[in-house]
Amino acid sequence: MAFYPCSNHHFPYRGPSFAAYPALVNGTTSDRKHLRMCEPCFDEYLQAISERLEEVSLDGTDSGELQETWACSWCRQAAPWRIYVNAYPKKESGRLFFGAACDLHEPQARSLVLLS
Repeated sequence: MAFYPCSNHHFPYRGPSFAAYPALVNGTTSDRKHLRMCEPCFDEYLQAISERLEEVSLDGTDSGELQETWACSWCRQAAPWRIYVNAYPKKESGRLFFGAACDLHEPQARSLVLLS
């Protein structure tokens, strides 16, 4: 039985805990969390964020660079909110995701990555 309940379904679970560290940042304003999830919820979380956010490869194969003006991951308009997620599957290297959100889509971004 896990010591902490799953951050997604809010109940205790058996088996390993998987962690994600999402952050929503706009200038000096930020909202960050430490999410602990059971394996099924973690897999669903990774699937959901990978549909909206870009995964970053740290092996040096990324050809693109971060843009000065970021486009919203929902509507492709200029976006002041930056979205970062560090996810850590058990016994695997971490997976890093990034994206952006305009003010209109900030609530959807908050719901998606922070589970709020």
